[in-house]
Amino acid sequence: MSNKPVRVLHIVSVMNHGGIENLLMNIYRNINRNEIQFDFLVTREEKGIFDEEIKELGGKIYNIPHVSKKGYFKYKKIVDGFLEEKKDEYKVIHCHMNTWAGFFLPLAKKNNIPVRIAHSHTSDYRMTFKNFPKFLIKKYHSLFISSNSTHFFACSKKAGEWLYGENIKKNKIKVINNAVKAEKFEYDEGIAIKKRKELSINKNQFVIGHVGNFSYAKNYQFLIDIFKEIHKKYSSAVLCLVGSGKLEKKIKNKVKSLNIEESVKFLGLRNDVNQLLMSFDVFLFPSRYEGLPVTLIEAQAAGLKIIASDTITKEVRITDLIRFVSLNKSSENWADNVLDLKDYDYDRNYYQEIVDAEYDIKNTAEELQNFYIEEYNKISE
Repeated sequence: MSNKPVRVLHIVSVMNHGGIENLLMNIYRNINRNEIQFDFLVTREEKGIFDEEIKELGGKIYNIPHVSKKGYFKYKKIVDGFLEEKKDEYKVIHCHMNTWAGFFLPLAKKNNIPVRIAHSHTSDYRMTFKNFPKFLIKKYHSLFISSNSTHFFACSKKAGEWLYGENIKKNKIKVINNAVKAEKFEYDEGIAIKKRKELSINKNQFVIGHVGNFSYAKNYQFLIDIFKEIHKKYSSAVLCLVGSGKLEKKIKNKVKSLNIEESVKFLGLRNDVNQLLMSFDVFLFPSRYEGLPVTLIEAQAAGLKIIASDTITKEVRITDLIRFVSLNKSSENWADNVLDLKDYDYDRNYYQEIVDAEYDIKNTAEELQNFYIEEYNKISE
């Protein structure tokens, strides 16, 4: 290997707070950046919350317009031109765009980029009348992943099987744990009390929290229905929603129409998620589908009780903190499950369990660093 670090190009949508982005940043902060550097091809023109930190860590960010702004064929030409220009700079390309790996990686292969990694971060994408055109495009691109990727990564076995199907033997899929910096989430009662004070929440109030982007997959309409039932039975309960997204306005309108505005806090994008998790009593997560959500690993690292949908892979249960509930159950049933935990008293120190389960970021960063170097050395021989 040369004296210069190996530069790995990650393909992402936008570097804001989200499961994929938080994982990448956690890895980036913990690798040896004298040996490996991360650069990002961002498929949006908007600035991301992590952009400045990426530059400070030595990374580069390349923004291209979203496909909807340029049209499919012009967009393909833009990406092809970019990869042709950069093909000597990047020998390793790591795509985090799920089915769209079947769009990007054939272009990487065409431009002779030797190491091409597809990475599955979800486990479902269901067809509805509204998303039918998008569904067809995603389905079409998934056909080209197998023949154009050199490596197949997934956040869970379920996510790997969903994206790569039976064409890829299971022993070809490498599961990369959605790890977190466990020590950062270790429960501290003083921090929890301080954070509640900042949010104007009484230390004795029952606080339900959720972290995620406002999207169809996260099932926010149902989440609000659940909280409405909780509020009926326990009016001093508070719901804290951390994140942003295209459905945010719609959800705010629903909260207003249900007359629970005073009890729901929209906290937006935050840099203090670890501290917020310490201040919650229960984490509510009724997602329609997921890969293996980083937020549920973070919540467990914070010793937080979780009520989650049973559509999520059981691989996420690395502690005894999670209870799975069927989405076929009523919002009232879900509310009862949450309220069961209202007066639950337990030791919230779960740090060692996270480390023992190999979900501490140091393990994952070292694993990926070694992988990149090994693959780079193979093509350099």
